[in-house]
Amino acid sequence: MMGNVLDRLNLRIPNFAAIAMSCGVAAAISTAFNAPIAGMVFAHEVVLRHYSIQAFAPTTVAAATGYVVANVVFERDALFLVQFAGVQHGYEFVLFGLLGLLAAGVAIGFMRLTLRCAELAVRSSISPVLRPACAGLAVGITALWLPDVMGVGQEALRFATIEGAFQIWELALLVIAKIALTALCIGFGFAGGVFSPALLIGILFGALCWMLVDTTGLLATSGIVAYAIFGMMAVTSAVIGAPLTTILIVIELTRNYDLTIAAMVAVVFSNLVSYRVYGRSLFDVQLARKGIDLSEGRDRARLSTHLVSDLLIEDFTRCRPDELGRDVSRRASSVPWSEVFVLDRNSHLEGVFDARDGAADPSAPVSSLLRPVTLVFDETTTLAGAMRQLEGFVGDVIPVVDASSNRFLGAVTETAIIKAYLKAIHDLRREENATA
Repeated sequence: MMGNVLDRLNLRIPNFAAIAMSCGVAAAISTAFNAPIAGMVFAHEVVLRHYSIQAFAPTTVAAATGYVVANVVFERDALFLVQFAGVQHGYEFVLFGLLGLLAAGVAIGFMRLTLRCAELAVRSSISPVLRPACAGLAVGITALWLPDVMGVGQEALRFATIEGAFQIWELALLVIAKIALTALCIGFGFAGGVFSPALLIGILFGALCWMLVDTTGLLATSGIVAYAIFGMMAVTSAVIGAPLTTILIVIELTRNYDLTIAAMVAVVFSNLVSYRVYGRSLFDVQLARKGIDLSEGRDRARLSTHLVSDLLIEDFTRCRPDELGRDVSRRASSVPWSEVFVLDRNSHLEGVFDARDGAADPSAPVSSLLRPVTLVFDETTTLAGAMRQLEGFVGDVIPVVDASSNRFLGAVTETAIIKAYLKAIHDLRREENATA
């Protein structure tokens, strides 16, 4: 939001909005977890999707500033503090890997339910104004018996790392309730994100897994702290698509190298499974449903925001089917393109006429020399889509029509599309390699 506000100031600083938003995110992560390095990396890993000195410097300063203000000026406590003596048994790394696999299942279920609730809200007869109230009612009723489902759940986060703070049934109920209510609230229009809920869901799930193992008495473990932290990071990294950030949060939060190495196992397995089954993150899937597929790279996503309808030209020829070919050819001689678009009385595109064919039979009407259009764009065609469709195209000018009515809107040249594509790629590379 801050990036959008600052962008409206029109300060003419390249990439200012994206960098400003990244700085805010970096500062927030740094402040919440006492993790300035993780905050800086998160801004690049999730928000910017690239590294450059231009973005690196301000995000680093923002993360460091958030850390100093929170810890030095206001002496704010960390989100939670843990004590861990290290992994005591080598076989536990297998358990950490299994925890990562199970956490991936939890993350996938959470993300799918969130999107399903959004679809349900759209299909329901409930007014958009009342949808948040319905979700709030569900949260309020549940909170009468389970107050830990409210908000970020800071107390639950802290107590989840303490042995005996929760019973097994309490942890299971809290995980289910937090997943269901968060998905319902986001789907029904609450303002908020999935980062904090994913943290709470993950840490409760990790603690639950430890208690299930511990109660069997079959295996000795290193305590609840490791499993709670690993569960939190495994679920969160899968939901937000930031494995490197979550690993750095562990090392900055605990200052424990052994715990970080073990956390890597859970995080890696969780992200591998969730990526294969669902996608890189909830954000990526949401954007893909809107036509922005980040899995194909930043360049493809950037090109998807450019429309070919912005490249329409004026110097082309159009005609009616009943006009004589020689007359149309004479008019077309004043423009550099031989393609003439044939329109009916309602400006619907019927085909294309090559002005060079008019000389072959001067008395023939255009309708007898009409050719089918081999390539047509509409008002929604993006630069990325146009480049894919141009493969194998022979010609200079492509018509652009209204997708619903087939009404002719204008024409765009192959040259203009290629120039726009090269410019967009150049701007993207300059952004990624900018130093100031």
